[in-house]
Amino acid sequence: SNETSKACSICFEQDHDNEDSKLVPLEGCSHVFCSSCLRQYVSLRVESRKVNCMPCPMKPVNGCKVEILDEVVREIAGDEILLKMKRFQEENTIERNPFTRWCVNPKCLRAFVLDEKMKESLSNKQTNQKNCERGVCP
Repeated sequence: SNETSKACSICFEQDHDNEDSKLVPLEGCSHVFCSSCLRQYVSLRVESRKVNCMPCPMKPVNGCKVEILDEVVREIAGDEILLKMKRFQEENTIERNPFTRWCVNPKCLRAFVLDEKMKESLSNKQTNQKNCERGVCP
C-alpha cells in the first residue's frame, strides 16, 4: 500500500516498528516525520527560544506554511517542553512590548504594563534611553 512507502522527511527512515519512534503525519501538510526526529526538532527550537512559531521542519526546504500545534508538541515532546515553550512565548511577547517592564526585584518573575502616566513620560522623552523609573509590580 501507499502507507509503507512513507518515510521520515528528516532521516528518511521508513520502517518504524518500534513504539519508541512512530511516523507522525503533520496536520495540514503531507509531510511525515518519525516522532524521535520531530521531538528533537521541537526541543531544539524551544531550547534556543525560537518559539514565536513552530513551523513544519520542511519550511526551509519548500516553504511549507503549516504550524505544529501545541497538542502535537505535547504529544511528541511532553508537558515540560510545552510549558517551557509557552513561558518563552510569553517572555518574548513581554520583551517586544515597549510598555511592559520586568519587576526590578530579581526574585520576582512578573512583568507589568506601564500605567498611562509612565507611558506618557516615556513618549515625551524623545531619546531612546531606557526608562529609569523604578517600576515595581502593582
